[in-house]
Amino acid sequence: MELAVNEPEKQCSITVSDAGVGIPADKRDLLFQRFKQINYTPTGIGIGLHLSAELARLLNGRIEYRDSEWSGASFTLTLPISMELIELNHTHFPVDRIVSESETTEEPTSTTENRYGDPDSSYRLQGPKQKILLIEDDEEIRSFLEERLSVYFELWSASNGLSGLELSIESPPDLIVCDVMMPEMNGFEVTRKIKENFENSHIPIILITAYSSPEHQLEGIDAGADAYITKPFSIQYLITRIRKLIEQREKLQYKFAHEPGMAGAIPMQASEKDKLFIEKIHAVMASHLRDTQFSVDDFAKEMNMGRTLFYKKIKGITNYSPNEYFRIIRLKKASELLNNNEMNVAEIAYEVGFNDPDYFSKSFKKQFGVTPTQYRSGENK
Repeated sequence: MELAVNEPEKQCSITVSDAGVGIPADKRDLLFQRFKQINYTPTGIGIGLHLSAELARLLNGRIEYRDSEWSGASFTLTLPISMELIELNHTHFPVDRIVSESETTEEPTSTTENRYGDPDSSYRLQGPKQKILLIEDDEEIRSFLEERLSVYFELWSASNGLSGLELSIESPPDLIVCDVMMPEMNGFEVTRKIKENFENSHIPIILITAYSSPEHQLEGIDAGADAYITKPFSIQYLITRIRKLIEQREKLQYKFAHEPGMAGAIPMQASEKDKLFIEKIHAVMASHLRDTQFSVDDFAKEMNMGRTLFYKKIKGITNYSPNEYFRIIRLKKASELLNNNEMNVAEIAYEVGFNDPDYFSKSFKKQFGVTPTQYRSGENK
């Protein structure tokens, strides 16, 4: 290894050489290409030199190859020794971006209020930070992602697939970011087990991996992943994908709750397992619609579930507690009756399980923005 300093040009160079077989001339153009290996190894994925070259470029430097004096390989890393030169390049290439050549820029577009305190984002939702579980075995990548993601989210992390799966069951998060290639259990297996687990099947999962082939992406989708991101990637892109998945779910949940009608609709994009669960919930609800004494405990028992699991599952899918969700369904059913029935407002209130017509009218207006009478006359349209 050699270290050289060029004072006039304010550069330093580090050269590493060997006496090996070198790189054939016809393969040198592949050296710094992503996912290319000159000599295949089962543990390599072909991103090391590409990432090194990208990081050097971000620092306004470069990496070059030539044959060594011993007929082997020689790599030279050249970097500026002036902070002015480094900072000049940072105005165009921030250091905290790990960017693929095919990176797609995606900016949030929601106009709801900003949950994350990010002045550069128009993603706006109020409330506490969402809970994100990061499952990544590479300590350096995990530390980097923990540092960046924890600014915007309440972050937990696990160092392998098995411990990540256990943590997701013990303390279900709002979303999971999971690497694919890991010891103990890979990301595809983690995704399948979570999606097969009734309690956690509603949790969105983003898989991150160095494998970009259509076959691997299809395997991730078949496992139940909600998004698939290839390495290297932009940290801003990952944050945006997390936000978009959360935003999409919450917008669907909000729209379901605050638009009259469609009492039997599913409050979000859900797996088949979760759709069947909600359909059963609605069927039980329909059979007890007028029963004002029908409690959460009664509901859980009729669903053959414990109260705690029942509460967690309803909350996880709908973002509302069971009592809140049942009230929403009663009011949505009332809106259907107002449109398609000759009963008066008081009769409809009793029909959907409200003992007090005045309280029913206040609840209806709070939920949908108009009174039952206004809704029937079409003032909400």
